[in-house]
Amino acid sequence: MNLALFSRCRGCNGWGSASCEACLESAHRGAFEEKELASRLGVLSIQVAGRYVTPNRDFILAAKHDPTFSTQKYLASSAAVLAERIWPYLESLEPGFPLLVCPLPSKYRRRFGGQYVAGELAWYLAQELRALLEVDSHGILEVLPVELLRFRLWESGQAGQDGKARRRVRKMELISCVVSPNLLLVDDVITTGSTFRSAVSVFKTRGDFHFLGAALGGVRR
Repeated sequence: MNLALFSRCRGCNGWGSASCEACLESAHRGAFEEKELASRLGVLSIQVAGRYVTPNRDFILAAKHDPTFSTQKYLASSAAVLAERIWPYLESLEPGFPLLVCPLPSKYRRRFGGQYVAGELAWYLAQELRALLEVDSHGILEVLPVELLRFRLWESGQAGQDGKARRRVRKMELISCVVSPNLLLVDDVITTGSTFRSAVSVFKTRGDFHFLGAALGGVRR
């Protein structure tokens, strides 16, 4: 005999699905683009799937901290929303090269525990962008999800820290060769922009790049 185990939606606490359609639609409502922040970071555009408020906040926290939460439906739908918003900006990239979709690094404990949300989102986002590029490539040869960065070993996480502590630039380093000037940096939440800023500064030491940014949730400052 097969038993179906029902789950509750992380957005509305209703039975039947870990992420119901109504809450997913609400989570992705209201495009968020912080142009001033993007300019300050040297990123062409930062697109966010939704603001860091309920239910999007509940989904993000569950994806980061709850090992029982199945992220596939939420991250796939978020990636589809982000790809549509990012696609018009691809024409500003360098043609004749691939687009590298690079997740921003996370703590080792979260990565090895299967809760590396930025890494999962980068993979889904690359799949969605590949499908869109079949319609109009913008001169981009390929879309490749690739991990290029890691935090230095002594760096601590941002969980539980206040705004001042979060604004501290966290030290990163490259772990692989960068084979294209086109980079899409991906994170779960953008608040002060310090993680994006640190990533951009690392890449700029290796040459000139065209940057785009994407995140699941954004906090207005």
